[in-house]
Amino acid sequence: MSNSVTVVGIKETLRELNKIEPELRKEIIKDFRQVVKPVVNEVRQSLPSQPPLSGFGRSWKAGKIFPWDTGIVSKSVIPKIDTRKRGNALAVMKVIMRSAGGTVTDMAGKRGGSTTRGQIMIANLERRFGRASRFMWPAYERKANEIEGGVEQIVEKVTDATNRRMIR
Repeated sequence: MSNSVTVVGIKETLRELNKIEPELRKEIIKDFRQVVKPVVNEVRQSLPSQPPLSGFGRSWKAGKIFPWDTGIVSKSVIPKIDTRKRGNALAVMKVIMRSAGGTVTDMAGKRGGSTTRGQIMIANLERRFGRASRFMWPAYERKANEIEGGVEQIVEKVTDATNRRMIR
């Protein structure tokens, strides 16, 4: 059973719509943000208020991944619509987490740990929060029917607008 909606051609349609009716495109983006708001809110509420593991409360040498800041991680969960041309990419409407620390916490262990420390970190995260994906995917699954219905309405709105434009 699959929990995804694939809509072919919407990326090109949105790009064209931006050229001929930019106000409608803005309305569609606004509608999408409303549709996925329950997922964004649920992810934000499910994030731990304290560093998920003790080491996440300190700065790491590897870039600006940590220290953990729930406010920053929470604000990094956003809806995104991408209409850039990149091959046959179908992912146009999505909810992303821009925080590196949040992404590590959410996804660590999806492909296993490459070092002993990495494996220990993954085991501790799994013991406390379950398997990867810990926040993003479970939030989507709980709201999937609601989200899919909303996205279908957006697609219908785009289709109707495109058809009206073609009739003119």
